[in-house]
Amino acid sequence: MFDVPQILTNGQGSPDRTSMTLIMFLNSHLKSRNYGMAGALSVYLFIVSGILCFFVYRMTNDNDPDGSKAAAKKNKKRGRR
Repeated sequence: MFDVPQILTNGQGSPDRTSMTLIMFLNSHLKSRNYGMAGALSVYLFIVSGILCFFVYRMTNDNDPDGSKAAAKKNKKRGRR
């Protein structure tokens, strides 16, 4: 989430940065031209997003309600297409 805390706290995450999200933290480093930390945060977000996407993909595609994978395996064993 970025927009609601950004608007409500004017980008500061006040009080005591308790409502500062990771994207707001990244944005503050970009504004202060601390590109090294901003780049590291971007890579971190990319890796975490990739891992989460992988888990969601595995959870949603393991189901085979119509049996199409099972039918494909049987046909492959028999030499059919």
